[in-house]
Amino acid sequence: TLGIIGASAALCFSNIPFTRPLGAVKVGQLDGRFVVNPTVKELESSPLDILVVGTEDGVCMIEAEGKEVDEATMLGAITAAMEPIRQIIEIQKENVAKLGIVKREFTPKPVNQAKMDELERILEASAGAGAESAAYLLVRLPHEMKTLFLEWLDRHYPTKVDLAVAAIEQL
Repeated sequence: TLGIIGASAALCFSNIPFTRPLGAVKVGQLDGRFVVNPTVKELESSPLDILVVGTEDGVCMIEAEGKEVDEATMLGAITAAMEPIRQIIEIQKENVAKLGIVKREFTPKPVNQAKMDELERILEASAGAGAESAAYLLVRLPHEMKTLFLEWLDRHYPTKVDLAVAAIEQL
């Protein structure tokens, strides 16, 4: 949790155009109540050990381990995490304002519509595969993406294609 908060704060306090701070907390459960950032000792007796990472708007990552718990318990733990996450984010934003940090301008590159159309075609084909769609996505989509990547590489860096093929084959 501290690593996530520290990375978010470092990006916030720099001139890098990172504008969506993250907060992170662990949640355990003791005697039926949720405990935010429990101690190691408390987690030993908790049926739940969950890390929740989020933005002001909601959850962006969850890691959980523990004994079997029902959905209501998981949802309660996630809900319990959100207010402390928002407080952590607010502290980061307040410090950015106090420091007067000005972010660099960033203009994203335009989307290559031909590549997006090709990706959409591949995804539409996988959706039509019915019960086989999961297998299609695991096998066919990576092959299609590999093909698109190698075609791009051949156009822009033709001397690197053999090296890329060798690296991909090792995956």
